[in-house]
Amino acid sequence: MKWRVWVVTTVAALSLTACTPWRMAYLRDSVNRATQDEITARLGPPHAARALTNGETVWRYQSYQGDLLCLEYILRFDQAGVLRQWTRQGC
Repeated sequence: MKWRVWVVTTVAALSLTACTPWRMAYLRDSVNRATQDEITARLGPPHAARALTNGETVWRYQSYQGDLLCLEYILRFDQAGVLRQWTRQGC
């Protein structure tokens, strides 16, 4: 039984990393360069957006890989709408 759980977990992790590198590469190359319009053209509209009191904006995207795996990308834009930072975490 433990072997089966390990195999399922390993396969799920490998499929997750196989499906997400393009997003990570795109976001990494877009920091300090891409605007909200450019990000939307590539990734679509965010699942959630929030304006901060300092004029910045935070967007959240969720990426589902099968029934068990979910990744959330959190993007922070400055007052001019330029991507300044992004992080990835589990949902």
